[in-house]
Amino acid sequence: MPPLLSSLAGLTLALAGPLVIALVARSSAAPLLAVQSLALLAMAGLVAAVLLILTRWEGLPLAAIGLHAPSWRGVAIGIGIAALFIAVIGPLLLRMPGWLGLAGFEAGRQEIAAMPVSLLLLSIIIVGAAEEVLYRGYAIERLEALTGSVVLACALSSAVFALAHVPLWGWGPSLTTLISGAIFAALYAWQRDLFPLILAHILTDIAGLALTRLAAK
Repeated sequence: MPPLLSSLAGLTLALAGPLVIALVARSSAAPLLAVQSLALLAMAGLVAAVLLILTRWEGLPLAAIGLHAPSWRGVAIGIGIAALFIAVIGPLLLRMPGWLGLAGFEAGRQEIAAMPVSLLLLSIIIVGAAEEVLYRGYAIERLEALTGSVVLACALSSAVFALAHVPLWGWGPSLTTLISGAIFAALYAWQRDLFPLILAHILTDIAGLALTRLAAK
């Protein structure tokens, strides 16, 4: 397949894939646990497909989308980003829907509360890593190559990232992911390293979703 068509195919999967999975999951009448499990498998398969396009059709290494070997520096940066989100940015974003007169995170939290803790933790790890690979690594690199602008690439990937959160969380919380996504996009454009972002994403979601749920029991 020609390089441009390969890139467009990968970009379509990276940007539209998670939204399609979310929409199908929300419209399914199957038992909630089965839907959640299948959606998780679909996300993992989506990442595998995009990485296959990258390495086989485009002939590029994983490093081309920021997938480098983990380092202690990356661990420190990832923990630092997570700490900033948990202590400062996250609490502000949680209040943002209320400031705008929009519904908050309650509906999404109710659905997450129905998940077994083990599945919740697995979801946080897989989805957190998948979103960084798809929206930050692959999408930003391809959009920058197509548009010639890293700013536009970050803006477009962040907008679609926020849109993909609407089916589960609603418009209010999804506006907060527009901001957090833009921050992560800027960090990726600066460092071109996904590992710290994956680590920060997972740690932040564990603190915001898993630990708060356990503390509420």
